[in-house]
This record gives sequence, structure tokens and C-alpha cells, in this order.
Amino acid sequence: MYARKVMKSTSWAPSSVTPNTQKVCAATVQQLFKNTTLNSSRHCKHIYSH
Repeated sequence: MYARKVMKSTSWAPSSVTPNTQKVCAATVQQLFKNTTLNSSRHCKHIYSH
């Protein structure tokens, strides 16, 4: 949902800028996803270790 908002807000930008913005958004989403996955896996390990 956040990425969609960003895309809409940057839709006015020149076409040369938009692809770069999309790349940044994708990278941010990937980073967030990685962090979430790491945290959840740690959390699971923590639960199972008890």
C-alpha cells in the first residue's frame, strides 16, 4: 500500500525519474521484507528454544 502511494505521488515526475523511483521503492520493499523475515525466523527460533 505504501509503495502505491509513493508511485502515485511521483507520477508527475519525468519518465527519466520514475524508473529510478520505482527501483528505490523496490529496494526498500525488499529490504523491509528481508528484515521482517529475519525477525520472524529469530522469533520462531526463540519460541522453539524454550
